[in-house]
Amino acid sequence: MEGHFQIRPKEILVEERLDGKFYLMDKDISLSYKEVHEAPLRLPKPKKPRQINIPSKDHPFRRWSLKGCNKPTYGIQTIKDVEELVYQAQTKGDTSILVER
Repeated sequence: MEGHFQIRPKEILVEERLDGKFYLMDKDISLSYKEVHEAPLRLPKPKKPRQINIPSKDHPFRRWSLKGCNKPTYGIQTIKDVEELVYQAQTKGDTSILVER
């Protein structure tokens, strides 16, 4: 054999010659092959044990409540707090907190 290298051709041509032999051809190159009667037995890969990740106690995920899917509380907790902030902004003349709808 001149050069032994692996090529994965996109198309191959199967030739059966008059003497009964089969040849696999990639353009003008004859490819070597061996006949397989049964598919080889493949063993499944062993699965790795899954690592359990537990978020820390101060993780934002823990701020959520599972009861009624309440949203997290990040400072403003009630409507009264919002009304108080708006009132304070109006008395000071600060309009940066106000949003027009």
